[in-house]
Amino acid sequence: MDEEPRGEVVSLLTARTHAYKPHVQLPSEPERTPTPSALPVFTLMGAIMVGSAVLGFFVTIPPSAVCIVTAVAIGLGLVWQFYSEFKAAQTVDTVKATQFEGLWAVQAPENRYVIVEAPLFAYGINMLDVVVAHAEDKGFAPVILSVDEPSGYRTLRVFFDGDTALDHVAARVESMTSPGVEWREGDTHFYAVSASPDADFLSLIHALSTRQESGQLVFETCEERHPDRFGI
Repeated sequence: MDEEPRGEVVSLLTARTHAYKPHVQLPSEPERTPTPSALPVFTLMGAIMVGSAVLGFFVTIPPSAVCIVTAVAIGLGLVWQFYSEFKAAQTVDTVKATQFEGLWAVQAPENRYVIVEAPLFAYGINMLDVVVAHAEDKGFAPVILSVDEPSGYRTLRVFFDGDTALDHVAARVESMTSPGVEWREGDTHFYAVSASPDADFLSLIHALSTRQESGQLVFETCEERHPDRFGI
């Protein structure tokens, strides 16, 4: 690996990244959980009130009973509306939470930063890339806007079969580690792999492809999908 940059280490955010596994049909936006609708309950409430009024023409219904039925219907409608709004807020929070990834970087002059780790989820960003980032306000982490100087490093993501024993995963990682190739563990079966310009990238791809064909893992390359978007 090249000499590491020196300076203040800060955390950057990459905008609009999505943590999806490879070889899956990927949507352009995160899937939103369907939000419960209050319409059925309000429809039922209206039907109860109208039904009570119609029934009143044929059967003598005490006013207190009508009031109780109406109050119950209104109460059900209000409770369901509150629940719907609560679920909608949860959905928005979940979507926002999947749109960013934090990356460690060393600060350079003029809102520029040097990335010092392989991204686990972002696309189009690699180790030692010089990026431009800007913080919307004091106290907020800078958000990466663009890659100013590509380093020549390349990133891969490797997903081992979840049923693979951890010692076997470690052995396979070690067998595919060579000069200029670094593995960053995302979890026990998921890694980001950073390959320097001097690494034998073709041999790494061949080793991964062979293991993918045998069902041991799947992998993906992490080049840019959309300009300055860093996600799917």
